[in-house]
Amino acid sequence: MLKGELNEDRLPNGKIFRDKLPNSEVLSIGDGIKTVHRPPTTETAIKVALTALIEYMNNDDTPSIYKALVTHFFFENTHPFLDGNGRMGRYLLSSYIANKFDRFTGFSVATAIHNNVQQYYKVFKDADSAENRADLTFFIQKLLMILVSQQEKVIKILSQSREKLDKANEIISQWVNEHHHQLAATSDSLYCNVLYLLAQSKLFTNQLDLGIKDNDIIETLKKSNRRYPMTKTKAAIEELEALGAIEIVSKRPKQHVITIL
Repeated sequence: MLKGELNEDRLPNGKIFRDKLPNSEVLSIGDGIKTVHRPPTTETAIKVALTALIEYMNNDDTPSIYKALVTHFFFENTHPFLDGNGRMGRYLLSSYIANKFDRFTGFSVATAIHNNVQQYYKVFKDADSAENRADLTFFIQKLLMILVSQQEKVIKILSQSREKLDKANEIISQWVNEHHHQLAATSDSLYCNVLYLLAQSKLFTNQLDLGIKDNDIIETLKKSNRRYPMTKTKAAIEELEALGAIEIVSKRPKQHVITIL
């Protein structure tokens, strides 16, 4: 996963994981100012910790969301590599939640932690304190609050996006209806679908060159329930361009943007 991302001196110095470090160096977890945790110092100790973690992951007595957060804590606590542990830990958490729940929840994990990084480090430090006696109740509660907060933001964004799409769909339907007599195809649905795909691209793509290309539109509609033939979709795009509903922004690869929104 991290091939090419790590410097040579930060690659594992053991058989699989990190081992004792040269010059009596001690690995620590923190935010650059404060040390949060000092993980196992040898590869043998790391293997023991991760073996116990795998056994825990394979036990279904704990609800999935709790198990995901506990697993994340213990992986970060073990810190088996010299670099990339944070990325790997967030990936494991995200992929586990995505698999057990849904992809959108999984995708939001890294953003949630990034937006609350100070709280994250604090709750991690509190959980790792000797006085805490390995009780992860508060850690789980706090992480759940962070994840739920991010989910609420995602729901709000998706609701706003749904409103934008509904409004765009109204404008598209109205435009196609008004120009029905100028369109060659007997069905207006092809033009609506082409414009709807371009509307999504315009509303939800930050960079023009990342927008949907003509070939993508043709392929998408070819695989849709209506199975629009490639030639008809190409012709529809040309008609829409001629009528000013869309304009070309790139010839190689061919790409249009919608202009009626």
